[in-house]
Amino acid sequence: MPWFVSIPLLVTLGVLRHPRWYPLADQADIELRLRDVWTAHSPLTGLYSRLGAGPGREGSRHPGPLGFYAMWPVYRVFGANSWAMLASSVSLHIVAIGAIIATAYRRSGIALVGGDHRIGCCSHPLLRASEPHRPLDTTLPALWWLLFVLAVWSVLCEDMVFFLIAAVAGSFCVQTDIGYVGLFIGLGSVTIAACVHSASIRGWHG
Repeated sequence: MPWFVSIPLLVTLGVLRHPRWYPLADQADIELRLRDVWTAHSPLTGLYSRLGAGPGREGSRHPGPLGFYAMWPVYRVFGANSWAMLASSVSLHIVAIGAIIATAYRRSGIALVGGDHRIGCCSHPLLRASEPHRPLDTTLPALWWLLFVLAVWSVLCEDMVFFLIAAVAGSFCVQTDIGYVGLFIGLGSVTIAACVHSASIRGWHG
């Protein structure tokens, strides 16, 4: 199933294989940071951030480097070049898609994964937005945010296996794009409060 849903990403990646693509601007900065991973200059901050279009509107960087470290293994395996950077971003999308489908199936079975309101329909706009030729700072966390929401839902259903998944997916989103900070704090607070409430109820009944 994850491979079937990921076909558009894989086709786009194949089309971008030739002629060779050379990154510019923000994309070039991302590859330079990828080359620095596990060196004396390993990145400590995230992707380049902009406050808006045009000169003088440049920002700083997003909060954390988790995106670089997550992309690095596939980037190195595929030759540490510009196309390998695209391949590494696609690999993260495929991992997220697989985790999303598995989580949806665990919550509501095949009805949510393949029914009339299947999770694939909900994730299709995010999949289109995650095509590898688009800016990585906006595309990398898109599908991971959907995974975070599903993991929070699972925790609220007292499926505590997903607490760690929610923490990892949420941290990935926040570190990759600062725009997720408020959403993460809001949903994270609800999740923690629900866990505390559930633990207190079990304590009373114990």
